[in-house]
Amino acid sequence: MFFIFGIAVAFFLQILLLMKKNKSIADKVLGVWLFLNVVHISIFYSYSTGYSLEHPHLLGIDFALPMMQGVCLFLYAKALTENKLSWKTVCIHLVPSIIVAVLATPFYILTASEKLDVFNTNGAGFEWYVMINNSTMLISGFSYAIWTYILTLKHGKNIRNKFSNIEKKELDWLKYQAIALSIIWLTVAFTDNPTMTFSVVVLFILFIGIFGINQMSIFNSYQQSNIEQDTNAFEEPVIIEASIIEVNEEEKEGVKRYAKSGLSEDKSNEIYTRLIQLMEDEKVYLDNELSLIELAKRLNIHQNHLSQVINEHENKNFYSYINTLRIKEFIDQAKHPENKKLTLLAIAFQCGFNSKSTFNKHFKIYTGTTPKNYLSSSSLV
Repeated sequence: MFFIFGIAVAFFLQILLLMKKNKSIADKVLGVWLFLNVVHISIFYSYSTGYSLEHPHLLGIDFALPMMQGVCLFLYAKALTENKLSWKTVCIHLVPSIIVAVLATPFYILTASEKLDVFNTNGAGFEWYVMINNSTMLISGFSYAIWTYILTLKHGKNIRNKFSNIEKKELDWLKYQAIALSIIWLTVAFTDNPTMTFSVVVLFILFIGIFGINQMSIFNSYQQSNIEQDTNAFEEPVIIEASIIEVNEEEKEGVKRYAKSGLSEDKSNEIYTRLIQLMEDEKVYLDNELSLIELAKRLNIHQNHLSQVINEHENKNFYSYINTLRIKEFIDQAKHPENKKLTLLAIAFQCGFNSKSTFNKHFKIYTGTTPKNYLSSSSLV
């Protein structure tokens, strides 16, 4: 019954996904992934109930499906983090699965009784294929799980150079999925209990389906603004090539210095002066959805140059820089008598924060203590 439940829920999630408006590339990948899992779990259920033995033509049609788990996870993560996915990329990553399916041709052309004989003798006569299939499946599974994890880590650094608030953009849940997929492959490698393995797979699919359907599009608005910006005439030329080196071990969130970008020191200082003036005059950091591209448009410069200026002059990435300004604004706002009736979180939201956890994290980075302790010691409340 558990597997029937898993099939039904996966099918239901797929229906919800099909009904979702304005589906992204990632949504489409997720839809294909859910469909493949409905097929895969259904085939396993037919094995466990003996249905496949009564219909031998079904035997072997799932040979390449296990490898698709890692491929789909990676392609889904790639579509989410880059908002693009070419057919060429998809085809390249499908090659191992296609090879595994093609190598099974000698089994597929067997008669029904011959297939049953091979199945009942644990692959007699096809030991070579079992070895190739199992080894390829495990190598592919672990490789794509690790690859996906690394991709999400890079994504975490990338968004800190583009957004001032990263709630619902970090994709931590996708990291956990990569770890979960590794655990599934460990159970396959060290146990001979397909029922337990597929039970974990069902939970895995439920998790990815629920979170995937609710996952917001990360880069749509940002990339649209980027397109608009690239079509405008800017004072600064677009950076074609930049060499980036790490400069501060204490900054773990992607602080970088550009060794070569075409931006002169005088121009960098001029941009920084304009940036400081804009922040003082208009306090654009109060916009809780402020992005690097939007700020660059306000200054009429290219986003890469603005990122470089912030990195060099503030020794911070965009995310840390803007949230530091918000903390300073919070401390200032907390002094005003008219704000005494507001909660600390309400003031934080006024200053551009989207969540309590982000506010507390940046406040402690800036002051070394909690908001309540800081304000109490400063005799502000």
